[in-house]
Amino acid sequence: MNQLAQISVIDPLDAAITRVKLILFRPFNLEKWFLIGFCAWLALLGQGGGPSAGFRWNVHSAEQVKHEIARYLPIIIVAGAILLTVGVAVKIVFLWLSSRGRFTLYILFQIVISLAVGMILAVIVLATCCCAGCIMTIPFIGTVFLLPLLVFGRSYSLLYLAQYGPAYNAIAAPPAPAQPQPYTPPPVQGL
Repeated sequence: MNQLAQISVIDPLDAAITRVKLILFRPFNLEKWFLIGFCAWLALLGQGGGPSAGFRWNVHSAEQVKHEIARYLPIIIVAGAILLTVGVAVKIVFLWLSSRGRFTLYILFQIVISLAVGMILAVIVLATCCCAGCIMTIPFIGTVFLLPLLVFGRSYSLLYLAQYGPAYNAIAAPPAPAQPQPYTPPPVQGL
């Protein structure tokens, strides 16, 4: 119980900012930014809104697959919606009961962080006469532009979760530096 008393929504902020600096700026490597940005863009591709401005792929499949999907789609949607709703409701209730309000505090703090990020982005867009807003609507470039915010959001969530114990720590510890081995000369064979 002592460990749960030490859980805070504020403590992971500094660690998340440090993690952003470590991942993106130490050392600064533009190739790494584009690589991580491409991965983030792919992760956000199917979501509406966000840095890619709702960009979605339109994949056309074979006619037979379309027919089968259309045939069973209402059943799949209804069953999926019911299962998802019940599952999420049960999970939220159990999480609420087990955390005694910490989950609600985390969600409220995430909302505060989102509002702060939104206001910062609005100021940036207005200060650049909407040029930054135009850049952010370009799917891949916008993701790279917002990469520090995306890395911060993921790092904050993982660092908050890590406070619940080692079983919830999803961030691997950095590898220990290799210890240099003392030089041992090869044995000298008879001359």
